[in-house]
Amino acid sequence: MGYLLNGTFVEACDCRLMCPCWTDDEPDDGHCTGLFAWTLDAGSTIDGSPVEGARVVCVTTHLGRRRGETAKENTLSVLFVDTAHLPAGTDADDAFRALGLAFSGE
Repeated sequence: MGYLLNGTFVEACDCRLMCPCWTDDEPDDGHCTGLFAWTLDAGSTIDGSPVEGARVVCVTTHLGRRRGETAKENTLSVLFVDTAHLPAGTDADDAFRALGLAFSGE
């Protein structure tokens, strides 16, 4: 899957100062719940199909570090994909599937 994604990214979590998960440290209080949101700007594509105007939000919670085998067992993520503002003529169902795959790491 080839993609070019440009836009705005916002992240927040319940850790005290900076999310230690970005550096693979233990989260504050042994768990982390975070919100990650993207708005995709003009020129954003997945496999050559336009996805500009789409919005994607991921809510995730995990115990301990986010990397490694134990992270897979201790992480729950929910992905929300909004395709209401795609360019005219874009197949929203195809864009929805492609965005879901791209942002879930598939």
